[in-house]
Amino acid sequence: MQIKAFPNPSLGEFQFTLSTKEDKSLGGMWQVIDISGKIVKEGNLGQFEKQVTQSVDLSRQDAGVYLLKVVSNNQLFTERLVVK
Repeated sequence: MQIKAFPNPSLGEFQFTLSTKEDKSLGGMWQVIDISGKIVKEGNLGQFEKQVTQSVDLSRQDAGVYLLKVVSNNQLFTERLVVK
């Protein structure tokens, strides 16, 4: 599996794509965490095969670095998000 967030950095509007080579239906959840460890956004991926794309709006958050955590198929993926 692979995760990619774009555009990064941004003014707070992000999209991320989780892709896999597996041929089965998967699900999962995601969280965005600030530098203090507080969850500022979270959501579900829903059921998907091969690839799923989600939007994340952090435009109301302060500028800085956030951590995107995605859990799917008992695997954890992380990506750094930078809000200008």
